[in-house]
Amino acid sequence: MSLNQHIAFVLTLNAVWIFSLVRQSKKEGYRFPSIFRGVFLFVLYNFLLALFAAAVVLVHRPMASLTVLDPDALIYDSHSHTSFSWDGRKAFTPEKNLEWHHEAGFHAAFITDHNRVDGVSRAKINFDAQGRQGTIPLSGEEVSLQNCHLAVIGNAYEISNSTYDGSIPGTHKFLSVMKSSHALVIASLPEYWFYQWKTKPFFINWGIHGFELINSPPVSMDFPPSMRSEILALCREKHLIMTGVTDNHGWGSTVYVWNVTRLPGWRALSREKLDTVLIEHLRKEKDNANQIFVRVKAEPKDNLLWLAVDPLRQFWEAARSLPLSHCASILVWIWIPWFIKRNKKS
Repeated sequence: MSLNQHIAFVLTLNAVWIFSLVRQSKKEGYRFPSIFRGVFLFVLYNFLLALFAAAVVLVHRPMASLTVLDPDALIYDSHSHTSFSWDGRKAFTPEKNLEWHHEAGFHAAFITDHNRVDGVSRAKINFDAQGRQGTIPLSGEEVSLQNCHLAVIGNAYEISNSTYDGSIPGTHKFLSVMKSSHALVIASLPEYWFYQWKTKPFFINWGIHGFELINSPPVSMDFPPSMRSEILALCREKHLIMTGVTDNHGWGSTVYVWNVTRLPGWRALSREKLDTVLIEHLRKEKDNANQIFVRVKAEPKDNLLWLAVDPLRQFWEAARSLPLSHCASILVWIWIPWFIKRNKKS
């Protein structure tokens, strides 16, 4: 879920808990032991919820993956990180990055650490040493500029951001320089939404190759649907590349989005050749290069008032889209505590 959806979900749970505790205290006559127990249980519930959230983020678990029947279809990620990024999880080494992508069904992944290429360089060395098995590491770097993050994919060398950082003219200079490069530059969420929404036409004039339509961290998933539709229409009009990215920094075992492109014969290509051929394919096909596959969930609405009923929307989407056996399993686990409590009373 998005950041706002997480907040709405936690507030709804707390509201239900408070209502239940107040109701119980009222039945017992609002005595001090009853009120004290209610406050204690409220704090305990929130502590357990925090532990659950921490486990979701930190503990590895089985992941949903995407598979394709067409042997020429390539599933790839165009934006991810390793421990070499300043905000990457220290245990999320380049090897772990590739393992994570492999479990999620990605054939290839651009590793785009912040202003560094050490991570992708190490990933390539280890991939070659291990017999070229699993997800293929591809060249990339996330260049951090003034209120602007740009995912550069296919770069042959490390790009220093210090030359261009600190001002919008610096971003203009960077994009002008990158016009003569083999690499592609994709505007990253949420930065262009937060800081550069009004200047995005300048990005296009300066030579940006595309935009991220979907970025998976919770804060980026609050990108309003109307704005996403506007960017999609702009990319169609200007023939710009559109991508969905994991932007994974090593936290969590959930995949929200995959890119799929049709690249005949890619399985026979070497790692180095695939890097080049995929970039050329994206450059040539532009807005027709990708299909973006997204997990089923209740998407955020433009109107924040919808957050009041968002938990109900999430439950409905889960019930509507999950297999019957999965729904049955969830219902069993929901009702187990009730049966245990009932049997204790009896």
